Amino acid sequence: MWCGVEPPGSVQNLSVEFVDQTTVVLSWLAPVDSGGRSDGWYAVDCVACDDKLVHYRPRQSHLNDTSYVPLTLHTPLCNSSD
Repeated sequence: MWCGVEPPGSVQNLSVEFVDQTTVVLSWLAPVDSGGRSDGWYAVDCVACDDKLVHYRPRQSHLNDTSYVPLTLHTPLCNSSD
């Protein structure tokens, strides 16, 4: 522990609010335990995606809002011929 702060807990109730072949919208609630910090922010990463094919709006990290993060995929999630 440094200066009375610790890492925050995990976000709560991570949910997919909308999904189609090219868009995913996520939402979550703040962690129950902030770790004693008031300057926290969030980052989103699609670990199964090629970074060149994903566009994060408004951005990928330093997000202050928990309402949603739309991800635009430049290639469909599913092959429409399946």
